[in-house]
Amino acid sequence: GGSTNIITTSSDYSSIGGGLSSTITSSDYALINGGRSNTVTSSDYAAISGGRSNSISSATHTFIGSGNTNTIGSSSTASVIGGGEINDIGTGAAQSVIVGGYDNNIANGGTRSALVGGISNDIADADWAFVGGGNNNDINASSNYSTIAGGEANTVNSSSTWSVIGGGRSNSIGSTNTYSFIGGGQENTTAVNDDYVTIVGGYSNGITGDRSTIVGGYNNGITGTNSFIGGGSANTISGTYSTISGGGGNNITHSSSAPEYATIAGGRNNTVSGN
Repeated sequence: GGSTNIITTSSDYSSIGGGLSSTITSSDYALINGGRSNTVTSSDYAAISGGRSNSISSATHTFIGSGNTNTIGSSSTASVIGGGEINDIGTGAAQSVIVGGYDNNIANGGTRSALVGGISNDIADADWAFVGGGNNNDINASSNYSTIAGGEANTVNSSSTWSVIGGGRSNSIGSTNTYSFIGGGQENTTAVNDDYVTIVGGYSNGITGDRSTIVGGYNNGITGTNSFIGGGSANTISGTYSTISGGGGNNITHSSSAPEYATIAGGRNNTVSGN
């Protein structure tokens, strides 16, 4: 049905239900139900339900529901784009899903990953990764099993596996982290090669060191392992197994040997130095 639709030879048992200027080429058991200028090429058992300028190329058992200018690339077997506009599943991103949104991308090799919606979110060559939505969120290469639930301009950097950013804005998990977590807030960061790090929220908090936690507050920092800051502002720890519960400008500082098991309960401009 429709007008100027084409099914070429070597496309056995394929069908175009209607619409305008859609093409099935060298694809057995393929279907274009309708829409305009949709194409299925060298993709057996592939289907495009409707929309405009959607394309599937060399990717079997794939599906595009609708929308505009959505693409599934070669060898991305059993992948799905539900709809939206200018969404792309790249080469070799098998069993991946983009539900909708605008200009979202699962890049080459990002197998079994999912991106629900939002604008300009990216998963780059990371397996089993997930972006829920938001704007300009990125999961970088080899950050397998990592998640950004939403927010804006959040980043899980390369090779940071099993890590999570819940939301917020401009939060970053450094490269080669494992099991690290930023719940939300703004401009919170974990450094490179840190594992089991947690920042619950707040603004401009940072951790360099394994198994440390900042609950919230502003401009708090930990450089050391197994340490904790509850909140407040401008509190810093450069030792191990140490705690600042809150307050402002409190410091547990490094001297000839890093302080261990030190605690500041609160207050302002208190300092613990040494063991």
